[in-house]
Amino acid sequence: MDIEKIIKNSISNFDGKVAIYYDNLKGNIIKINENEKYNSASCIKIFILIELFNQINKGVINREKELTYEEKDYVNGSGILRYLSKGIKLPILDIATLMMIISDNVATNILIDYLGIENVNKSIENIGCNNTKLYSKFKSVENEVFSETTAYDYYLV
Repeated sequence: MDIEKIIKNSISNFDGKVAIYYDNLKGNIIKINENEKYNSASCIKIFILIELFNQINKGVINREKELTYEEKDYVNGSGILRYLSKGIKLPILDIATLMMIISDNVATNILIDYLGIENVNKSIENIGCNNTKLYSKFKSVENEVFSETTAYDYYLV
C-alpha cells in the first residue's frame, strides 16, 4: 500500500479538516485539499519574520532597533511578554526570537505594527504564496480568523 492511500485511509474518519502538500523532490507528490484555505494561526509568524529580514537586508530597519511593548500590543495566548511590564524596550531581533521560539503573540503584534500588514502581505505575494494573507494583529478572541493560508503555500516557503 502506498503512503498516499495510507494517509487517505487514516483521515477518512477524522472529524476535522486535513490538507497536505508533500513533495519528496524526486517526482513523488501527495496532494490532499492543498488549496483549501485554513486559519493559519501562529504559522503566519514565518511570513512576518521573512518581512522583518527583508527590511533589515534592504537597510530599512537597523537590526539594533529597539521597540516598545505598549498596551495596544497586548493579546492573550502564548508567550511571556504579556506578563511583563508595558513600556519595556527590547531589540527587534529579541522580539523576533520570542515570536519564533516561544510563539509569543505580543511580540508578534509588536512586529506586525512596526512592519505593517501591507508590507507583510507584499512579502507573502512576492514569494508566490497567493492564498496566504494577514488580515490583522493577533486578537484575544478565540476562533477569529486573522490570517489564512493553504498547505500548498506552506510548501512554497
